[in-house]
Order: sequence, then structure tokens, then C-alpha cells
Amino acid sequence: MSDSMLIGLVGNQNAGKTTLFNALTGQNATIGNWPGVTIERREGFIQAGKDKSRKLVDTPGVYSLSPYTSEEKVTRSFCLEGNPDLIINIVDATSRERSLYLTTQLRELDCDVIIARNRADILEKKGITIDFKKLEEELGVSVVRISAKTGEGIQDLIHIIQEKKYRKNPKKKIYAPDVQKEIDHLEGDLSNELEESKNSRFGAVKLFERDPYYKALDNSSTREEISALEKKYDRDSEQIIADQRYCFVTKVKKDSCIQKKMPESITDKFDKVVLNRFLALPIFLIVIGLRYFISVGFVGSLTSDFINALFNGSETINVFFHEVPFFIKGLGPLLGEAIENAGGSVWASDLLANGIIGGISTVLSFVPQLVRLFVCLSLLEASGYRSRIAFFLDEIFKKFGLSGKSIIPFIKQIQAEIGKPKFSFPSMEVDHDLFEAIQQKYTDQVKFALDTDDKNIREERLQPIKDAIHAEYDEQYPDKAAMIDECIYKLQKFIVRRWLLDEQKRVDGRGMDDIRPLASEVNVIPRVHGSGMFTRGQTQVLSVATLGSMSDAQQLDGLDDEKEKRYMHHY
Repeated sequence: MSDSMLIGLVGNQNAGKTTLFNALTGQNATIGNWPGVTIERREGFIQAGKDKSRKLVDTPGVYSLSPYTSEEKVTRSFCLEGNPDLIINIVDATSRERSLYLTTQLRELDCDVIIARNRADILEKKGITIDFKKLEEELGVSVVRISAKTGEGIQDLIHIIQEKKYRKNPKKKIYAPDVQKEIDHLEGDLSNELEESKNSRFGAVKLFERDPYYKALDNSSTREEISALEKKYDRDSEQIIADQRYCFVTKVKKDSCIQKKMPESITDKFDKVVLNRFLALPIFLIVIGLRYFISVGFVGSLTSDFINALFNGSETINVFFHEVPFFIKGLGPLLGEAIENAGGSVWASDLLANGIIGGISTVLSFVPQLVRLFVCLSLLEASGYRSRIAFFLDEIFKKFGLSGKSIIPFIKQIQAEIGKPKFSFPSMEVDHDLFEAIQQKYTDQVKFALDTDDKNIREERLQPIKDAIHAEYDEQYPDKAAMIDECIYKLQKFIVRRWLLDEQKRVDGRGMDDIRPLASEVNVIPRVHGSGMFTRGQTQVLSVATLGSMSDAQQLDGLDDEKEKRYMHHY
């Protein structure tokens, strides 16, 4: 049996470390970086026949051996105090600079290092080939190409470990001459002063960086020499080491990677268009406009109107700005009528039909819009467009102290504002003189047309009146047919309101219940308590609080002509 070995598996987070651990040991460890998954040391034996002498330890994923996080402390403790015979450093080929930064630190330890180059196949699909022999020469350690996911190169890695055919760690010097001279000086001091000079090169670098773990070994002479170098490079010692590590990594990457000329991919073509300095912003506005159209525009309003019709009833529905017949009684009116037919009170019917059911329909009308909003956002995220536009807008947003990513909450807020239901009094501004003329000439005729409980008769009476009004005013107000219709509608509402006010002070006569169906048709809902009234979706119009203690009918009857005109025009 071969001599026993303690082998550590060290690498960045999400580099495929746990997958490689499973492939080497045959264990099914959980793959992930959640707290508690790899924060504790995991052990297994490399599969090499019946040989169980090579213990493999899976360490937490880290980006450096600086003891800033709990994961880094666990991994660093193992590398320095666990006395491993060999470290397998898994390097993600798709993020070389970040992965090789950790490699430069592991090479400063006294144990040997093997680099397992993972995901090189993904890099080759992008036209980048790695010269592994050149990479071995630059780093001074053995490099094995693997794919932890497919199992490629796993047996080669096991064979190299089993036969010990890997390179010994030469601890190559990578720093600038003056920095390297100081590190060599510190390494010599550590070797001479410490009884056990384990990992002296790593300790010298950390002492140069003023690592708290090596603070006890610091002295005034060392501090002066390091301070002089900090003044020379105009940065602190830790930054000096980090910069020179990255300079070395950049040189290794440049010397060992061969970039082939690849045909332009669809993604490259896409980027040329959506990130074009002249087209990017117009395209962004078009995309956002299309998303609004889908979420709260035609599609959004159509679904909202449909839900409102299901709950509150409707005779038409708006499709592309055209009224399409869509008759439905609605859940609210049906339940309200059921309560009244069963002998329930009017206020109970209103509470259920216009309060509870109406409130539910208002809330539910937002649901389809929210669903479409987040579906659109998901599509933008999946396509990569969202990250690209955030990158493009970063320079613009920086002027306001924001990041390009701020566009996402900005878009959501705009859509939320657009999607809100807007409650206002008149839906259309009307010409005051036109309304006054129609009111003076046609009030009696409209009153006669409305004074029936039969809806069909009302429609038959109103139609010739509408035709007569249009015939008289269409030529005077060209292209204003909609405004003329609005004036006719407002006149109906005003007449019904006057009837409601009159009925509130009467004991005999037709009564409120007789007028209620007509009031509902013209969107006027009588108040059950008090003397005012309000329209659906609007605030109270007349109330005791605003008109005094007398009834509304008395107050309205007491208005002078000018005030009454303003009142009629308002409604």
C-alpha cells in the first residue's frame, strides 16, 4: 500500500469544487453554497481501487486566504495548520483572473499544488484555447484539464496523484524586485526566529500585508521598511501585493491563452444593435413602451375591463378604442337584486354590490397587470437585455449618483403609477356654452324621455332627441360628436340628481327605489344616510357638511341662476 496522504481541495465558490469532490470520492455531497453545506470540513477517500490511503478534504469555497469571512478562516486554517501533503486547486477556466489570484497564494505554501483546470471546454467554444504546457511553465506547478460535470480528465488526475507525477512546488517569485527583496528579508527573519518555519514564504507576504494573524511578529524596523514602499507606490501594503498578484495573473493569462477568430455570434450581433450609442436609447424606449402596452395598455385595460364587467356588470367593453357589445349583469348587481328581492334593506344591497364586490373587483383588476409585468421583466432578464441596458445607462445615471441598475425600480414605479385607476369627475371636458344651450332647450324633452321605468322606452324616447341635438350642433362643432354625447349624458345625470334630491324630502310619490335603476344607468348612486349623493368611483358631491343643515333640495333650489349654472356645468 502507498504512503498515506492528506489532500485538500481548494477553490473559488461555484467553480465545481463539490462536484469534483464527489467524482474523486464517489460520495454524493450536496452541491451549493448555502450556509451549513460546505462551511464544515468534509472528508472522503480518493477512489483508486482498494487503496484508501489518500484522504481528500473538501474546504469551503473562497476567493483568497485572507481571514475576512468564516469560509476563508476555515480554509486558511486547514492550509496552514492541517499540514496537507498536496492541494488540488480547482480553477474555473471561464473566470481565470479571479481563480488564479487564489492560486498565487497557494503557491506560497510549503505543500505541493496541482491545478485542476475546470470548464476549459466552455472556453474553447468561445474560441479561446489554453496552452497547458505554457501554463505549467508560468506557474511552476502541474496543470490537469478536467470537466467535473462530465468526468473528463478525472482518471488522469487520480493517476497523477497516485503515481506522484506532479511537479514540486518551486514557490516562484512574482513580485517587483523591491517588494520581493523585502519579502525575502521577512522570510529569512521568520525562518531564523521561529523554531518551526512552516509556510515561511506565505507568512512573510502576510506580514508585509500587515495581516492581524502575524501582527505579533511585527517590529519597528519592518514597519519602517514597509512604510517606505507604501509611499513609493502611493498605496497601502495590502494593495501593493494585490496589484502585483493581478499583474502576474494577467501576464500568465496572456501568455497561455490563444484567442481564435470566431464568426460573429448572434449575441455579438445583438449587442451591436442594443448597445449602439445612437440606437440604444430609442430601442430601450420602444421596448419599455411595448411592455407598457402589453401590461397596462390595450391588453392590460382589456383584462381589467373584463374583470370589472364580471363583478359590476357591463353592456360594452372597449377594444382598441371601440365599444364592442358585451352584455353581462355582473356579480354585484345580481347579488344586490337577490338581497332586495328577498326582502333585504337597500343599504345592505348597496353595501354588498357596490362596497364589498366593487372593492374586490378593483383589487383583482390589478392582478393580470402584475402578472404580465413580471413576465415581461423575466423575459427581459432571460434575454440579457436588462443587464445590457443597465450597463448602457450606468454612465447617465452616475451623474445623478445612481447605478445603471436603478432603471429597474424606476420602470416598476412608472408602471405602477400608470396602472393605477384614475378617478376624476368628468371624463371629458365639455364646452360650457354648448352644455348651457342644450340644457335650456332640451331639458324638458329629456325629462319626459327619462320619466319611465321601462329602459327600452327610455332609449326609444332619447334617440330622436340625441339625433336632433347632433343635427343642430354637429356643423357648429365639427369633429366634436363625442363632446356633444358627453353633454347629453351630463344633462341626464343632472336631471336624475334633481329627482333624487326631490325624493329625499318626499314622503309620498314614487320614492327612491323607483329612481334607483335609472340612477344606476347614468352612474349616479344615491346615498342611504345623510342628504348628499356621490357617483361611483368619486368622492361625495353634496353633503350636509358642505351645504348646511337644510336638505340638499332646499339648498339647490335656493341657488341663484349663476351658481346653478356652475353646478350643472360641474356635473
